[in-house]
Formats: sequence, structure tokens, C-alpha cells
Amino acid sequence: MAPFLAIWLRNDFFDAEKIAGTQVYVALSFLTSALFFVLFSMQRELRQYTSLSDIIRVTVAVTASVIVTTFLVFVINRHIGVARSVPLIHFLILLFFLLLSRVVMHSVHKGQQFAGQNFSSDTQAPQEYVLVVGVNMLAEFYTTAVKKLLDDAVEIVGIVSNDVSSHGKRLGSHPVLGHIKYIPHFLQEYSVRGIKVTKVVVCMKADEISLESRKILRRLEQDGRVKVEYIDDMLGLVKKPDVHEAQLSFQGILPTHRHAEPELAINLPAYHTAKRWIDLAIVLPMLLISSPIMLALAVINRIGIGNPVLFWQKRPGRGGVKFKVYKFRTMLTPYDEVGARIPDEHRQTGLTRFVRRSRLDELPQLYNILSGDMSLIGPRPLLPKDQPKGSKARLMIPPGVTGWAQVNGGEALNRNEKLAMDVWYVQHAGVLLDLKIILATLRVIIKGDHRDDEAVLEATAELNSRFPNLRNHSKKLVRLSSFSRTKTLLPRPANIKAA
Repeated sequence: MAPFLAIWLRNDFFDAEKIAGTQVYVALSFLTSALFFVLFSMQRELRQYTSLSDIIRVTVAVTASVIVTTFLVFVINRHIGVARSVPLIHFLILLFFLLLSRVVMHSVHKGQQFAGQNFSSDTQAPQEYVLVVGVNMLAEFYTTAVKKLLDDAVEIVGIVSNDVSSHGKRLGSHPVLGHIKYIPHFLQEYSVRGIKVTKVVVCMKADEISLESRKILRRLEQDGRVKVEYIDDMLGLVKKPDVHEAQLSFQGILPTHRHAEPELAINLPAYHTAKRWIDLAIVLPMLLISSPIMLALAVINRIGIGNPVLFWQKRPGRGGVKFKVYKFRTMLTPYDEVGARIPDEHRQTGLTRFVRRSRLDELPQLYNILSGDMSLIGPRPLLPKDQPKGSKARLMIPPGVTGWAQVNGGEALNRNEKLAMDVWYVQHAGVLLDLKIILATLRVIIKGDHRDDEAVLEATAELNSRFPNLRNHSKKLVRLSSFSRTKTLLPRPANIKAA
């Protein structure tokens, strides 16, 4: 279908004199597509579970298929009857429809998951994030057991080992991050990404642990930053523990105490139902058009900053379900070659500042939109520690790449003001409002953040009137907004970072 459509788009109609050449191109395109699709196991995909790696695999398969077809046709008949632009058009059409089929099935599957879901004050329970020490059969056993028994409750973020030959490689699906002595650095790095590692599991025999490693693990225990457990103790192979206590140690994953979340009864506008399909109609062409830009940024990042070229953080999305938000890296590594912390102001270059200022670093979030985790417009995804009280309301819809809060103040808003702006958008979302936000986003990219005190005051007043259970948190907010309309803009607290 794709080669026929490509030739038709290029030549309007099939030319009788060139029909032989087009037949060769079409036949070879079918053969090479079948070959590469099988080689890349595309026929085995469960398309409703499409991931970023699946999209990359499809793109590589389509690219290889079109290149080989073009080469073979050139060898056979020097492209007689086939214009030079046909392979490019063929590539774009084939890739577009293959990605579209996966996105549609993924969206339908995700919609079925959320259909009838009741967003109560108890959003999804947080996982326990674990760092494993050791690359050996014990580590393989533990990671496999967690995958089989506790996959929904525990996530192994990585593995550390003193075996230098294993660094940068993987044990199963888990990356080997580096030396044991860098555990504090890894914990800090994951904290920045929105992941709080609460447990370190040592999968090594006692006589295999060096004195230096013992001191590091002991300091971690004394600091109370993480809980350090040893697999032989967990399995009861050193001493006989209390059975109930052992079960709690291995299976007691979720915290029992959670702060009460204020109830916000909101009826979502019907526009949110159609918004997913509007996102796809806009983002699919954007993804094709921006692909050369993203490729160039990836190459520049690889040369100027190094691997990885992408940065990700886990943030709560719709219904509180955590997902990975992707961005291009704009910061150099936080530690130098001796492990000393590098100040943030020395971790950027002129180019990375421009990429961040122009919002080009957020282009990978087009994938988040395709997967259904995000929308083009909506409340920005915040780290769990930055979520304001009453955040259940802003989590009723997918988070956005840009939003009402970002175009009416951005970093000049505190977290409660952002909550008011986000809840206001959830209730008033529509086509005209989204168009206004898109145009305002272009203004922000060019001129920078601009606080609209009238919009902030309107949103906070409506939040107070409609949701009195948040009144205690919002009175200060209204007074602050009223004051800022008559006085100068209040400085943003240094310890609050914008999304």
C-alpha cells in the first residue's frame, strides 16, 4: 500500500511507459519489508503495549527496508520509472501508518484501563525502589524473584558492583551503574529524577564484601537514608529469624500511613474525551517534522555532553500513575572524575542554555504524548515532593507539555497558585482555550515568563468558592495575588523549583 501511494503522490497517475519500473520497485518493497519486519520481530508485537523501544525498532526496520529497496532497484534498472523522491515519500507514509496503528491500539487499550476508574483520594500506592549490590548468581536470583513475585510493588533501579568489567552492562534488564563507593551519588541522582531509593539489597557473601564497601554500607544505615538488607539474612540462611518478621521484611513494601487528600468533586468537560485524538492529529506530523531536529540534538548532546543523551524523571501522571518524562540532557555530569560535586551553574554551556530556553529539550515528550502518558496541553507533571495539597484534581487529566499556569507566570507562581491555575484549566478546557495557550507558549519562548495577576486572581477565587475545603490553603494565596497586583512582583522562593 505504501509504495503504491508514494508513486501515485509523486506522479499523479501511473505512466504506462514507466509501469515496468514501478512494478519492480513495488515488488521489491514488499519483499524487503516482509524480510526486515520478520527480522525485527514486528509480527510478534502486542501493539497495545507499544513502548519507546518498539517505536525505535519500527523506525529502524522501515529505514532499512526502504534503503535496501532503493539500492536493489538502482542495481536492477537504475530507477527507471521511479522518481528519486519516491523512496522518501514511501518511508514517511509507511512509518506514519505503522506508528499510527500502534498509537491507536495503545490509546484504545489505555482508555479501557481508565474507563470507569474512580479517582479517589488514594492514588496509586508508591513503589519501593531498590538498589542491588553485586553482579552474581545471587543478584540474578533476587532480581528474578522480585520480577515474578513483587513486580507491581518493587522496582529495581540498578545494580552496583566493584567488578569494573561489568560497569555499563546489564544483568537481565537492570543496568550496572558503577562502583559501590558511588552509592551515595547514585541515590542523589535518582532523587533528582523523582525516585527515592529506600532499600539497598546486598547480594554478596560476607567474605566477598571489601572493608571499604562495608564502611559505605554502614554509613548508609547510620544516616537512615536507606534500609540495607543482606540476602542471606532475608532468606534465613545465617540466623533463624522470626517468620512473621521475615515476611514483613521481604513483602512489607507499601507504607501504611498517607496524608488525607482534600476531596475535589469536578465534572470533566466533554472536550477531554476528544482531546486525545486532537493530540494525535497534531503530534504525529510534529514528530515527523521534528525528527531531524531531534537527531541533530542527540548527536550534539552525544559529542558535547556524552551518554545518555536523554534525561528522564518519574512523575505522577493521570490518576497518580507514575511515568517517565523524557527530555534532552542540558546539564553536564554532576560529579567530576574524583567524585566531587560540580555546582549547577558550571554544568551548562551556551548551547545547552539556548536549548533549554527555547524548550527544544522537551521535544522527546512528543513520545510521551504518543504513548498517552501526556497531552500537548495540560497541567505540567510535577515531582511527588512538589505536588500541592488537592493535587488529585490536577491529576484527573494527562499532564501537558505546556499549560495555563506556564503561560501565565511559570516560575513566578508558587505551588498553590499553580494548583489554582491547573484546576481552572481542568474545568474550562476547550479548543479556543488550547489555541490561546499554544500562541501564548510561543510568546513565552520568545520573551520569557510573564505573570498575569488577573488570571491568577480569577483562578484562585474560583478555587476558594467552589472548593471550600481548600480555603485554609488558598486564603494566603488570594492575599498574595492581590498584593502583587498593586506592588512589585514577589520574588520566587529559592527552594521551590518550577516544573
